[in-house]
Amino acid sequence: MANDEHLDDVGKMKALIPLSVALLLLAGCGSLERTPSFTLEADLPAHFKLTADAYYVPVAEAECELPERINGKRPNRRIYRSEYVAEEHRVAFEVPLGYRVQGCELELRSVKMDLQGKWRLDATPNQMDSSEDHAMLSFREALPDGYPNTWSAGTKVLNGQCMWLFRTYGQQRNIIKLLQCRAQSEGEIQERRAGGLILRDEAAGKTIRLVIGMAEHEMPGFKGYWFQTEQGWKPCTGRWGSDNEELCLDPPQFTDFKLDGQTCTVYPNCTE
Repeated sequence: MANDEHLDDVGKMKALIPLSVALLLLAGCGSLERTPSFTLEADLPAHFKLTADAYYVPVAEAECELPERINGKRPNRRIYRSEYVAEEHRVAFEVPLGYRVQGCELELRSVKMDLQGKWRLDATPNQMDSSEDHAMLSFREALPDGYPNTWSAGTKVLNGQCMWLFRTYGQQRNIIKLLQCRAQSEGEIQERRAGGLILRDEAAGKTIRLVIGMAEHEMPGFKGYWFQTEQGWKPCTGRWGSDNEELCLDPPQFTDFKLDGQTCTVYPNCTE
């Protein structure tokens, strides 16, 4: 019963049912019964979904080696999924800090959280409509000197911000968007990804909440390839003799692009 497929389904169910009911579902699985766990929460923007991949390793003193797969499933992984929601929303999953598989005791090493957002809501089946980036939790026995370790009423809040990066793609130079998500600390955007280091023993029975906001403005996907004017961003060309976006010259030369089927010269307003 303790396999990835089962827990994947539980993860999807728990986004829709109270955590108290979800805990009963998990308690029915022998390898997870009475195992310490924490609540993983994520506050997501509209039209976002989350996939959390929890990765486990044998405890340091364990003299055991797990098979790569059991019944076709990886025994050291637990996957939790939510679905797209049209407004800002919160998802929650109960994640064990350890469990046993075939007599081998495992402990949680990390949780990778894939954040996927839709930038086009009316896409046809052959159109790009979404992009993803990820946040990461790493569970440790000790933290580096000076590393912040703040909990408030049993909850650790980790802030992040996502931004849409636009670029042209293909021979028609259609606009597509890429998602970039970074940590946010004291109102400042950091270079590192959202998430952080967690003391494993401290997390039992507590809540770790990832709070993701969206940047107000979009930025070019390639630095120096677009020129900002009062009307908006214009894609440069002329450096390598193609019609595609290129590093800007001085003075800049410009090309056009496609946006929702229209030929445009400035983003996001299309026309100047």
